[in-house]
Amino acid sequence: MHIAFVIPNLGPGGAERVASLLCNYWAAQGHSVSLVTFEAAHAEPFYALHYTIAVHRLEALGGQPRREPCCESRTADHGHRCSRGAPKPTRPGTTL
Repeated sequence: MHIAFVIPNLGPGGAERVASLLCNYWAAQGHSVSLVTFEAAHAEPFYALHYTIAVHRLEALGGQPRREPCCESRTADHGHRCSRGAPKPTRPGTTL
């Protein structure tokens, strides 16, 4: 069976973790799995993926980098501006 799983990105988060677990399980069971994201082509998944999973990045996030978990301050010491506390942009949720 071919399974296509669609999720906005493969960053560090709960939905992304569940997506990786499900896709890894299905791939290990012998299913053909495609994971579709809206990320840029160079984005790397935060969680490990089975080597047979085909990842398709649609580059539809408008060049915005995904948010990283960071500190409570408005400006983190690791080179990017934290957006914690800011309103979240409207994006599609995880679709299966």
